[in-house]
Amino acid sequence: MFRKLMSRLLGADLEPAVSWSECESMKIVARISVEVPRGYSGKETMEQALCDSGDGYVLFTRRISSEILSRVSIGKQLNGREMRLAEGGPGPPPSYRLQLSLLDVATVKYELARPTWFRLWCNESHTDVGPGSCFIHSADREVLKDLRHKLLEGKIPEALQTEEEMWQRMDSLSGQDRRAAVAALAMQSLGAVDRAFHDAHPDAGPVPEGLKPLFDRVQNRIQEVNRTAASQPVAPALADLMQRFVADATTNPRPYCPGAGSDLPPPNLH
Repeated sequence: MFRKLMSRLLGADLEPAVSWSECESMKIVARISVEVPRGYSGKETMEQALCDSGDGYVLFTRRISSEILSRVSIGKQLNGREMRLAEGGPGPPPSYRLQLSLLDVATVKYELARPTWFRLWCNESHTDVGPGSCFIHSADREVLKDLRHKLLEGKIPEALQTEEEMWQRMDSLSGQDRRAAVAALAMQSLGAVDRAFHDAHPDAGPVPEGLKPLFDRVQNRIQEVNRTAASQPVAPALADLMQRFVADATTNPRPYCPGAGSDLPPPNLH
């Protein structure tokens, strides 16, 4: 009776909207445990279970110490071109994440259950979060690679493999070399953007007087980036990966997807 009264006063629920035991009734595709930050300090274990519900995939997560539960329900039409495997943090220990990207983002449903006072629960449910909420984390990159290979039946897009190899090579560089490599990639990207702009607007004309101060500042910044890139030329193999990456990004730009996050996974600059 007391819990029911407090439930009404706090606007909380008597039971969590997510039940971890539910995953036992489904076909479990992968089960991975990983250490994650807890609040403002410390770490805790998070268990993840990716299940096949028959008409889609369901990702369950459970944080052992804080007891937070979540369930992300998605369709089965995965977008292999966007299923990036990226470094989640600089470590140590290292952490990696695999994004489960969908062709139909409208099929994503996110549910969360957080414990609160008096053994009550704060439950949330969202259907407009987009694909950016569905990640699987692991301390072992190979585990996530094998999982992606399984989900996509081995059909990993070449452009995605090129992109990931490029970021891996860049992340393995020392701090100064990495900054030079990022600058080199920026210059290649700017060159591709400039060429596309001039192709689309061959007679754009001179810069308007009112925009000249801003234009000059941008040009000075570009020159600084170019000097950084020239200070430590990248290896030919990495330069080739950059060229292929920029060419693909130019000819096959990623469509905008609310909730999907930034267009590119950030390199590890720490």
